[in-house]
Amino acid sequence: MEQTPGTNAKLCKKEDMEIGEEYETKHCCLLQQIQFIRNEIPSVLQQEQSLDEEHSCTMERKRKHIMDNTSTQSDRWERYYQLLCQFYEREGHCNVPTRHEEDGIKLGIWLNNQRELKKKGKLDSRRMSRLNELGIWWDVLTEQWERSFQLLRKFYEREGHCKVPHAHVEDGIKLGVWFYTQRKLMKKEKLDSRRITRLNDFFWDVVTEEWERNFQLLRNSCKRKGHCNVPRDHAEDGITMGNWLKKQRLLKKKGILDFDRMVRLNECKIFLADDSKT
Repeated sequence: MEQTPGTNAKLCKKEDMEIGEEYETKHCCLLQQIQFIRNEIPSVLQQEQSLDEEHSCTMERKRKHIMDNTSTQSDRWERYYQLLCQFYEREGHCNVPTRHEEDGIKLGIWLNNQRELKKKGKLDSRRMSRLNELGIWWDVLTEQWERSFQLLRKFYEREGHCKVPHAHVEDGIKLGVWFYTQRKLMKKEKLDSRRITRLNDFFWDVVTEEWERNFQLLRNSCKRKGHCNVPRDHAEDGITMGNWLKKQRLLKKKGILDFDRMVRLNECKIFLADDSKT
């Protein structure tokens, strides 16, 4: 069935009207959205400014907190350093025992912490220089050896000799055991030459004392028995005299036995040249 031209024109007009109404509706909505955004922009900008100000205040507080902490840490370090200077002026060295407290402050622990920081490369160079000026021993083992040596000197100055009893403890350090260990290392040629040089006077005192004691034991044995033919396993007062005599013969054979000692042994009719006669 054919449609009349008038009918088609009406249909087209109706579609155009619907399209126009839809466009106007969308356009109106878009204008409303634009206006809403325009109204919100000042508020958004204000919020952004407020956030910027708050962030700036927060960063300033953090910076101030860091500076305050740095200042506090610096003041604390300076206080410990002054206590270390006080210890040095009183003791003449900086060999601070780990458990030592100075004016209620754990100075020994603090000093060990400085050593750890240096070992890790985290100790400030200026602080390291100030500690070096006081003669700090950065190696703990060296520091412990130095402290024991100073205690030995203190013992010698007080007692007038270095006959340190094996069980003797000085300022919390087993000084008798330490000194015995040094002598043992020296005999085995395992002691550092610089340490031997520093200990020589003390060693000489003790070695001379030991030799004199053994010689007197030998003389007593000779008087008691009427001869000095001492068996190798014979002991006097806990000392194996046979072994000691063997050592004296060996020293004589090498030409390093002290002449005065050799004369005194010969007076006891000791056969230094021939070990088989013991």
